[in-house]
Amino acid sequence: MEYFFSKNSGLYFFSSLLQADAAIFAIVGIFVIYKLQSVQSKIDSIRNYLLGQIGKTTDELEVQKFDELTTEQKMNFEPSTDKLGLLYNKWARLENANDFVKLVVRTPTLFIFIGLTFNSFGLTFASFIHNAGYCVEIIVIGLNLILHLYIFLSIGRRTIKIIESHKDYVVIDSQFIIDSKSKWLYNWLFKD
Repeated sequence: MEYFFSKNSGLYFFSSLLQADAAIFAIVGIFVIYKLQSVQSKIDSIRNYLLGQIGKTTDELEVQKFDELTTEQKMNFEPSTDKLGLLYNKWARLENANDFVKLVVRTPTLFIFIGLTFNSFGLTFASFIHNAGYCVEIIVIGLNLILHLYIFLSIGRRTIKIIESHKDYVVIDSQFIIDSKSKWLYNWLFKD
């Protein structure tokens, strides 16, 4: 019986998926770094404005105290004046957005790493897998395709979440609580 896969098919398959995983990892990394830097620059602008208001409407200790708080504590911070409360609130929401981005990319990053590892072993043992028989080769390639389909869907869903709705979430202890106006988006992204 003639095999569907040639002797070199495994090499081509695992090599191409390894390259695709590396490219996806790089693109996700660039996207996440861009989002984190974008939010951080807004935080720095607010911090600099508040530091510029020292002696007028705030004092340096209040700004330093706020900067040292955790994100959850920042969400409950009571400023000395109501006038600056909006700025402190915006700062806390931006810190929360950073936490949300970090939380959302954990799963896809883990699965990309698993995919890279799986493909590295597959590339190394491609000849062995081919010689083990047609069924073994089909099972290994099928599992790899299922893993990568999940990776692509997970990355797509998480990226959409970051782009569209990170402002509507509150991160507390590595879990996020959704705002009611974004409940439909949460159900679409997470409920199957």
